[in-house]
Amino acid sequence: PIPDPNFEKALIDLGIDSGVIDGKVLKSQISNLTALDVSSREISDLTGIEAFTKLEQLNIGIINEDPAKRNKISTLNLSNNLHLNYLICSFNDLTQLDLSNNIFLEILLIDNNKLTSIDISKNTALTLFSAKNNKLATVDLSKNISLNTLNLKNNVLSNLDISNNLLLNRLFCSNNQLTVLDVSKNNEIKSLECNSNKLSILDTSQNISLNYLSCE
Repeated sequence: PIPDPNFEKALIDLGIDSGVIDGKVLKSQISNLTALDVSSREISDLTGIEAFTKLEQLNIGIINEDPAKRNKISTLNLSNNLHLNYLICSFNDLTQLDLSNNIFLEILLIDNNKLTSIDISKNTALTLFSAKNNKLATVDLSKNISLNTLNLKNNVLSNLDISNNLLLNRLFCSNNQLTVLDVSKNNEIKSLECNSNKLSILDTSQNISLNYLSCE
């Protein structure tokens, strides 16, 4: 079943579904689909996505499109989408997101939602994680050793431990509540933005690759 008519209309526009909006789509049309982009479609309910079991790439967010047409999804069940490696769900109304089954995720963008917490401990393949403009108070990154780019700007983080993220190349954590930021083990960092925090000390002597720093 596809209860949200805007979701089904998007599938019809993409040629994945056909005919009139009737609340359903043929499984034969989606059983082998590996990529789906339904960004900026004014969708509020993504029920039915669980049948897209071969999906590797899913975009239900917004990047450079009209924000007035953004989706307004508050709950998202991706427990059946085991092959996902690329997920964009920015600019929605998510308050929680369970990604424990999506162990192959490499790219995850959840910017501009209402998340107060996120568990990415099972997503050990992540190379890019962006969660700016949420309400995150803490994020455990200890298992995400492949991270290359991390964007946590505009949250309420008081602590950020990146001691296990030795491959970090770009780190953006401005506009938080950080009093300490230890980057001594992150020798690969080239870009670092940590402005608008509560830092009194910042030691970048070990960051030999650093070529951009913003800490005002």
